[in-house]
Amino acid sequence: MKTIVVLIALFSLTASLANEGIPKKRNTISSWLTENAVYPSAAVESREEGTVYLSFEIINGQVQNIVVLEGVSKVLDEAAIEMVKKIPASELQEDAETEKNKYIIPIKFEIK
Repeated sequence: MKTIVVLIALFSLTASLANEGIPKKRNTISSWLTENAVYPSAAVESREEGTVYLSFEIINGQVQNIVVLEGVSKVLDEAAIEMVKKIPASELQEDAETEKNKYIIPIKFEIK
């Protein structure tokens, strides 16, 4: 039996220690991504594994400027980008009050 694992952690590049909403938002976004992670079947069949590093910004409550900092393959890179693109606005609400927050996220795809 194969176990498919997608591990996600989120780091804010623009958060200050005084901004208490950012750690809470990181946990909310990370939780949403973990619960809604998709491991592409083509990658499972070819046993592709690895960590995709993305950066993105939340500007006025919307995910923008997604960039692959370090990729694994076209299939896994695109899967990671699509997961981030699908973060619902409700998960980004707190960031709507701030002008801009930049994040780096490693998304680890692993078959056990």
